[in-house]
Amino acid sequence: MLQIYILFLYLYLILNIFDVNSYEKITINNNATTGSNIFLTTTTSAGQQYSLTTKVTGTSPDSINICTKNTGPFDFNNLPVNQSITITLDSIALSGTGCTFNYSPSITFFTKPLLRRQISRSLCQGEVFIVGKDVYSETRPSGNTVIPSAIPGTCDSIIAVQLNYFSPSPVTPVIRTSCDPNFSLTVGNTIFDKNNPSGQVRLQNIRGCDSLVTVSLTFSTFAASNFSPRMCDTTVQFTVGNQTFNKANPSGTVTFTGGSISGCDSIVTVSVTYLNTPVNQIQRDLCDDSFTLTVGTTTFSKANPAGLVKLAGRAANGCDSLVNVKLNYKTLSPVTPVIRTVCDQNFRLTVGSTIFDKNNPKGQVRLQNTQSCDSLVDVNLTFSTTTTFSFTRRTCDTTEQFNVGTQTFNKANPSGMVTFTGGSISGCDSIVTVSVTYLNTPVTQIQRDLCDDSFTLTVGTTTFSKANPVGLVKLAGRAANGCDSLVNVKLNYKTLSPVTPVIRTVCDQNFRLTVGSTVFDKNNPKGQVRLQNTQGCDSLVDVNLTFSNAATSIFNPRTCDTTEQFKVGTQTFSRGNPVGTVTLTGANAQGCDSIVTVAITYLFAATSKVEQQLCNDAFTLTVGTTTFSKANPEGTVKLIGKAANGCDSILSVKLTYLAKGVQNFSKSTCLSEFTYVVGGATFSKTNPSGSVTLAGRAANGCDSIVNVQLIYSTFKATQVLQDICDGTMPQIIISQPSHPGPYDILVDNVRIPAVTSMPYNIKIDSGQHKIIISNPDGCKDSATYNVNFVPDLTVSLTQDATINGSTKISVNAPANGIWDLKWTPAATLSCNDCREPVAKTAVTTTYFLDYKYGNNCMGQKEITIKRAETRPVLPNILSHNSSGNNNIFYVTMPDQLEATVDIMDIFDRWGNVVFSARNVPANQPAAGWDGTIKNGTVMTGVYVYFVRVTTVITGESEDFSGSITVIR
Repeated sequence: MLQIYILFLYLYLILNIFDVNSYEKITINNNATTGSNIFLTTTTSAGQQYSLTTKVTGTSPDSINICTKNTGPFDFNNLPVNQSITITLDSIALSGTGCTFNYSPSITFFTKPLLRRQISRSLCQGEVFIVGKDVYSETRPSGNTVIPSAIPGTCDSIIAVQLNYFSPSPVTPVIRTSCDPNFSLTVGNTIFDKNNPSGQVRLQNIRGCDSLVTVSLTFSTFAASNFSPRMCDTTVQFTVGNQTFNKANPSGTVTFTGGSISGCDSIVTVSVTYLNTPVNQIQRDLCDDSFTLTVGTTTFSKANPAGLVKLAGRAANGCDSLVNVKLNYKTLSPVTPVIRTVCDQNFRLTVGSTIFDKNNPKGQVRLQNTQSCDSLVDVNLTFSTTTTFSFTRRTCDTTEQFNVGTQTFNKANPSGMVTFTGGSISGCDSIVTVSVTYLNTPVTQIQRDLCDDSFTLTVGTTTFSKANPVGLVKLAGRAANGCDSLVNVKLNYKTLSPVTPVIRTVCDQNFRLTVGSTVFDKNNPKGQVRLQNTQGCDSLVDVNLTFSNAATSIFNPRTCDTTEQFKVGTQTFSRGNPVGTVTLTGANAQGCDSIVTVAITYLFAATSKVEQQLCNDAFTLTVGTTTFSKANPEGTVKLIGKAANGCDSILSVKLTYLAKGVQNFSKSTCLSEFTYVVGGATFSKTNPSGSVTLAGRAANGCDSIVNVQLIYSTFKATQVLQDICDGTMPQIIISQPSHPGPYDILVDNVRIPAVTSMPYNIKIDSGQHKIIISNPDGCKDSATYNVNFVPDLTVSLTQDATINGSTKISVNAPANGIWDLKWTPAATLSCNDCREPVAKTAVTTTYFLDYKYGNNCMGQKEITIKRAETRPVLPNILSHNSSGNNNIFYVTMPDQLEATVDIMDIFDRWGNVVFSARNVPANQPAAGWDGTIKNGTVMTGVYVYFVRVTTVITGESEDFSGSITVIR
């Protein structure tokens, strides 16, 4: 009878670049005839029944491959993936015999998943990606492609594709106003600056797709003005912006950030002139008490000798003039007597030019005193002499000191001179010369070290012994110089050492002890040694050694608790440090060490894993007392004492409940007849959205849900007419088509095929143009444009000064070439929208003209009008000759600028006013000074003037001063 045995089931793995496939294999030993059929029926642990019919190959054993697949239906040779399956072979039948055999043995194996490879790509719009026979694009950015196995007996592979399409980069506008005329901006390889302020650059963005940058630069300048007042009051200060200017900080530059009309900085140059108030000093020394001095309206005398007088507006710069008066009335000196007794025979006294000495002791001298007045000095000198004597001493007492006059003499100060002022009978000084000699006391040292306690020593009348070993003895008058002699005695009686016992118990068998020249060890443990102690006397050492041994023991517990620790002596043993040797110092009975050998055995709990992937959400698994389900899918269960070594058994459970696969299909189309079929369901314009369940079609073997969304819309592409306004041709910019390309573009019936990159630019000239854009689906969009292209115009500004200080500005441009004129700043202009405004400004000002031209393009020009020159011309010579030149002193303004002379004062050198005028016009000789005073001609000489002028255009007043020379 034919016998068939199921021998084994094993895993066979093949590795390939695309095909890493796993399958199980059943091997059958048989002796059936070649070509016979074998029928197998099985039942899995999940209750599923599978069958297989195969032919006998004629070679025993026969192998039947069991291959896992990604899609159903399943049979014995096509099982679901990622499942733990137990196969019970129900029966095997052979054709032609009618025999059926039933079997009960079961084999459990885990079906492997198909190889899944993930491919992710980032693409620009319009690009496609091909995997196998599948084409992926923006309308199908993701999905799974099955790559059939190229090797017989192996399984398929699945490639999961995920495409990410970058959004098109929008046109990036770069619009900037710069106050720096040297500013430049580099975009790609193009440099934009004042000469090339605008344009477009096409770049490749960071994703490798095209990006369009539109640049528009506007250049402007900063505004500048001056502020320069003149002040007599030095305490006045001005605040400009956030800066304060005063006498200590009279000048500087203030920047108003963005303060100009163009948004650039406005710079004000500040220069404050603080005029000095001159001070004239009048100071005199006087012997005449009746002298007086009048300055202005103030009279100075001995009763009012000093003061400060202000002469209003009398300084050459037009400020006040100060006169500081100080009169010094000197005191007359009486007769000065000089009567003196002189002890120095060489003394000389000089009074004025007269010398008084021993040969000329008396007389009178007339001098000029410190007040420059006369003074009389009466001199009378008397000459005397000084007495001297000596004081000498010798002493053995170094502490003795002597007082002479107010000075003290001692060993540190043994000599010197003492002067007794006026101590002589004549009234002159008395001088004493002092000299003290201090004699030394010699000291003799006696010092000895003694081992004999009975030794004694007598010095003078004193005896030294062990009871009195130290002292100082004075021998009266025994020194060679007649002073006392000292003897310092110190006897050192040394201590005798007692017998020193050395008694020791030794655990080291090799221990050795050396005393003097004798060695004591285990062979010579006892004895006496005589030594010399530190005092130089004899010392006796008695040695007695006892040798002992160390004790040993073993400590080797077993534990299932891997955290348990054991402490032996000072050492702690744990799982990381289970073995070692511990020495317990002196712990045995003899006092030697006790050595413990430690070896701890840590037993481990048995661990195992149960991991299973499930599509059935109702599946449960009970381990011990714990039930695992979808609500409790994983955890660890401890089975107390169930391991073979008596420790716990730990089982780790992880159930993975696989989710249904979800795929989204979304498409935007302009074709109303478009349909999409999936899983037997058809989606169309009347049924544009919904969900379809594909049983067992997910990659994990569970169901797959496909969500469909069809969007039917009209095809539209954004088209913008852009006039660049830089003299170049305008262009049509096409961007953001509502449906995918590539696109065909018709420009006035001229076809531009296969455009894939958006936005797309088309340059056009004046006239009417029609643009049509379409995609492969037949979607179309169109637009018509009327273009009026006008190149950039030449526009310039000129200026002409007028007699009243204003300036006429003229715009040079074709009559109808520009319109919508606007001037800024307009406050100092006669009009703000005309072609010839008149500027009347007190400071240097830059005016900007904004205008339109061409196809509503914007243009701008600027012109700077300088501040009118307001400093007058004043002569420095006035001539009375008959030539008619320089015979009138008057104020002349530059370019005959209108101005008013508020003040004109002329002073002579004494400060007297010779001419004065108020509020007269400038540029008029009749309003000036002709060099006369009260109808008479002034004297030739230098005169000082002060003038204050207010210009009509600025309304500001300025002060001027100086000198003018009158000649004939």
